[in-house]
Amino acid sequence: MNADGSDVKQLTDETGYDGGPFYSYDGKKIIYRRTTFANDEEIKEYKNLLSEGLIKPSKLDIWIMDADGKKQETDH
Repeated sequence: MNADGSDVKQLTDETGYDGGPFYSYDGKKIIYRRTTFANDEEIKEYKNLLSEGLIKPSKLDIWIMDADGKKQETDH
């Protein structure tokens, strides 16, 4: 997005939490936290709890991507 809040673009679209983003010093990369699910059952549980306005504490992975949302990767 622009500094004035215009031109908003969604960069992630996976099921789960994506948040806590920070830009790299040069503005070329974004680092963020993301929920990663092991299987469909975990996704189902996440969605059921979310429908009740709840979340279950979980492990978050650290991800990095280009500032335009491309090349999303983690080190695990």
